[in-house]
Amino acid sequence: MKKLTIIVLAILFISCSDDSVDPIIPETVVKEEVKEEEVDQEVSFPTLVAISKNFGYYYAMKINSFSENVEITNLSETLDLGNFGSSNVSFYDGIFTHGSLNYNMDTGYQAKISQFNFIESNTFVLDGFCDPLNLPASSQADLSGSEDYFVHTYLNSLNSVNAPLYLNSWNNTDQSCNEFLLGNGPLYDSKLFGNYLLGFRLREVQDENFTLNRELWIVDLDGNQEPLMFEMDSSFNFATINSDTLYLTYINGDYKVYDIKTNTLINEGNNNVFSEYNGNYIFKTSFSENKMVFYKPSLEFTTLSAFTPILFNFSENKIVDLNVKFEEIFTHLVEKYNESYSVINVSLDFKNEMVIIGCDNSRPDDIGLLVYCDFYGNILREVELPYSPDFVNIIS
Repeated sequence: MKKLTIIVLAILFISCSDDSVDPIIPETVVKEEVKEEEVDQEVSFPTLVAISKNFGYYYAMKINSFSENVEITNLSETLDLGNFGSSNVSFYDGIFTHGSLNYNMDTGYQAKISQFNFIESNTFVLDGFCDPLNLPASSQADLSGSEDYFVHTYLNSLNSVNAPLYLNSWNNTDQSCNEFLLGNGPLYDSKLFGNYLLGFRLREVQDENFTLNRELWIVDLDGNQEPLMFEMDSSFNFATINSDTLYLTYINGDYKVYDIKTNTLINEGNNNVFSEYNGNYIFKTSFSENKMVFYKPSLEFTTLSAFTPILFNFSENKIVDLNVKFEEIFTHLVEKYNESYSVINVSLDFKNEMVIIGCDNSRPDDIGLLVYCDFYGNILREVELPYSPDFVNIIS
């Protein structure tokens, strides 16, 4: 047996987990232990897609409800991506988006967006968008997309990090383009939430105290009005958006909820569950009404995962417990496969009351594994994958 090691991929886990949660959440979760005869009943599994980046190429692995077969699609070949190891990639709501920026000394950056929609089973490619098609020479040229919008941000300077930051937005429905000014300096992090772009800027201010300037920017891509900017202090933890609602959390346990359309505070409170830094300033996750899924870090490195999924009810200011026994799952995998595994991501399927854990082993061949368990810790299914599951989305 190999020497057991647990590789905790905290940053990768956070960045992948928030995007793979099924948005249907029940009102209550039964905490009583499940009887044996209930565990043995027929279980309904979701259909999901796992994405793997392997030597610069991207592969999709589709796992249907009951079939043990893994359908593999070479996304790099299907979308003609080539080998873009450093491109911008996201996988949200069943849509794989690949953005590439090719630099030319005469024309600057040329943007290209490629998508594979696993819900609709179709592809889309937009080679250059917003007039002019080529971006100017830039010290930052970030690119991302959703089903309805494609955006890129850029500083119109190669030499100054304090140059004006511009956002170009392409509306894929009416094929229109808008430009927004987002202050000075590059964004530290940004994500698309429907028709909103949420960005965070963290940069050093040149004064005697070497203070850090923190700004949270919200752009309504539908509205074409001035972006909103929130000045944040050092206690800021993470922010996320659900529909037209902005959620802000702080490491002192405070949270604030804003209506974006009216820029008004609609709820606030304090809970210790937010008192630990979660690893991302901008966090994309799923909601049902006022319940949010996020991931709490743990200092216990003796289990399969250093992060535990948390379901928080803002209306009642309390946690809905999920009894996921990561340590027992890890022990089971070691005994069965004679391997040590690390968590890459966790997907919560509340429709079927299930947790799907994406794992990676410690071998050079990068074999992956999906472990399905219910909310009470019972392992229901295991599916071996040819590649490590970097992203996982539940699609039905």
